[in-house]
This record gives sequence, C-alpha cells and structure tokens, in this order.
Amino acid sequence: MIVNLPELTPDECGEIAICAAEGGINYWAIITDYNWHEWDPYGEPRTSATEDTVFFVVPYDTERELFEDAVGDGIVGPLQITPQVIREGYQMLLTGMARHDLVSQALECLLAHEPGAVDAEVADCIIQLGCFGEIVYG
Repeated sequence: MIVNLPELTPDECGEIAICAAEGGINYWAIITDYNWHEWDPYGEPRTSATEDTVFFVVPYDTERELFEDAVGDGIVGPLQITPQVIREGYQMLLTGMARHDLVSQALECLLAHEPGAVDAEVADCIIQLGCFGEIVYG
C-alpha cells in the first residue's frame, strides 16, 4: 500500500520527537543533545523546530559494545534524529510496517489534521522506522 503523506511541518515533527524522547524510545536508547525547548511548538518562549533541529540516540546494545570493545571497531555512531527522519518513519509506518493498531492510530491522527498527536509507542515506531527502516526494538 502506498500512502502519500502530506509534508509534516517541523512543528508536527517536533511533537513526535518530544513524545519519543520523553516516553517512547528510552527503553532502547540513550538520548543525547536533546533540548525539548528546541522541538516544542507550544512552549514559551516559542522557538519551534526547524529543519536543522536535531538530537541523537545511541542504542543501548551499541553502548554496551563501546564498553566491551575499547577500540570501538564496528560501532555505529549516534543516530541523528531530524524532522526528515521523522517524516520518513511516519511514511513507512503508514505503509503497514507496524502492528495494525499503531498504523490505525497514526492514520487517525493524520486524518484529524493532527499528525503529531500520536502516543509514545507510535512515536517510538516512527523513530525506529526512520533510523533503521524497520522496527528493531519492541
């Protein structure tokens, strides 16, 4: 199934990023260089996300490897989370690359013109799909 996703704005991506960083991805990744004020479209002072807004995630299994292998051979560096990664993950989610209930929730939010209103589990899947092209954790 091909879904033509309307272009998510940086603010909509920001809502998903905050949800993922503060409740969705913590079980599989360490988050670095994250400042929710940079992503929050409703905060004060209003800053809003831009195409350049970024934070990084380091999967725990990679972190363990860093400690076990002092040289760091084969270690993938931190994954960069940007609005474009979120857009790509959302598109993959809507093509059915997750459980039906998660796809349904994302689609309902999209149809309500609130694509950023997904819950933490969906936000987690969006980040994973955007980073890995598949759901690797959970």
